[in-house]
Amino acid sequence: IASTLLAYVIFSAINLTIYRFNQIALVRNSLHEAEVCGNIQQNFFPAQGLKTDSGIEIEGFCQPYQYAGGDYFDFFELPDGNIFFFLGDVSGHGISASMTTTAAKSIVSIHREKGEISITELFEDINMAIRHLSDRKIMMSAVSGLIFPRERKIKLYSAGHLPAYLAQKGSVKEFPIPGMPLGASKRKHRCGFTEFDLPQSGHLVMYSDGVVEAVNWQNQLFSFENFRKLLAEKVAPTTRGTIDTIFSALRKHSEGRSFQDDVTILVINFSNCVN
Repeated sequence: IASTLLAYVIFSAINLTIYRFNQIALVRNSLHEAEVCGNIQQNFFPAQGLKTDSGIEIEGFCQPYQYAGGDYFDFFELPDGNIFFFLGDVSGHGISASMTTTAAKSIVSIHREKGEISITELFEDINMAIRHLSDRKIMMSAVSGLIFPRERKIKLYSAGHLPAYLAQKGSVKEFPIPGMPLGASKRKHRCGFTEFDLPQSGHLVMYSDGVVEAVNWQNQLFSFENFRKLLAEKVAPTTRGTIDTIFSALRKHSEGRSFQDDVTILVINFSNCVN
C-alpha cells in the first residue's frame, strides 16, 4: 500500500509539473505571438510626421496597453494636395483588437490607392468589415477628416468617438460630433459630420479614451477637465512638443502606475499655415 501511495504521489507530481510546463509554454507562445503582432502593428503608423507645402504639420503617437493594441492612426497627403487623417479605437485589447485595426488599415490603404477619399464610404467599408469578420461584439470608434488647404476648409467626421479639441492661445474649442461606432450596427453606417474654416493658428488634438481614463494609485481619472486645462495652458509650439507635453502630464498623474488602456494622440498644427 505504501509503495502504491508513493507511486501515486510521484505520478501526480510529474503530471502537475508537465501541466505547469505546458501552461508556461502556452503563455510564452502567446506573449511571443502578441509581441510579433505588436511589431507588425507598429508599422501601420506613419514612420514620421507630415509637413506639407501649405505649412500644416501632423504627428501622432501610440503607446499600446499590451504588445498588440486596438488603437490606429494614420495621415497622408493626397495627390490633389488635400490631407487625410484618421484615429480609431477598437473595443477591447490584445490580438483580436489588433486584427480589427489590421482590417481598418487595409481598407484605408485601398481607399488611398484611388487617389481621393470619401470618409463616409471609408467608414461604411470598415463598418461592414468589422461586422463580417468578427464573430463577437467588436466595435471601433473613429474620428477622421479631410483638410482642404486651397479652400481653407476642414471636414471632420466622427463614428462615436470622443470630441476633438482645437487649442488656441489659452482657449480650447470642443467638437462634439454624434455618431455610431463602426461595427455597432448591421445597417448602413451613418457618421456625424461638421465643417469649419482652416484655423489661423493652434492645434487640433484627437485622442483615444486611454488619455482621459489614465488613473493614478488612488484610481482618479486624468479626466476631460484636466485634459482641456492642459491644452489651454501648456500646448507647445510644435506637434511633437504638444504630444510630449500630454504624455508627460499623463505620466505625472499616473504616479508610475501603468496605463490601463492604449494611449494614442494625433495632433495637427496650423500655426505655420501659408495664407
